[in-house]
Amino acid sequence: MVTLKQQGVPVKYMHPKEGVLTWVCGLALVKDGTGDEQQKYDLINAMLDPEVGVYLVDQYGYGHSNSKSYELVERSRLEELGIEDPDALLARTTFFDEMPAEMRETVNGRFEEVKAGL
Repeated sequence: MVTLKQQGVPVKYMHPKEGVLTWVCGLALVKDGTGDEQQKYDLINAMLDPEVGVYLVDQYGYGHSNSKSYELVERSRLEELGIEDPDALLARTTFFDEMPAEMRETVNGRFEEVKAGL
């Protein structure tokens, strides 16, 4: 939505009666993964910082796991993004679950079509 607004497309966050579809993404430590252990934890800790959350919310319209981030974003910006009350939004959300490969390909294909304006 943020990218479309930057392009001048008149979009707005919708709140369907069925709830919103959402996904959750995060960081993970891979067993026996390469790299410095402390640097891995430094990255995780940095990602949890409220200021990082402010950036993700403001620049991409993403939610963030640190609720303090929302206190630091301008109320008008949260309203514009449709995430002024993350607790209420999560209460009426449907999280994406793992789906069969064929369905995932179909969903991804449709998503790419939407992005391409088809």
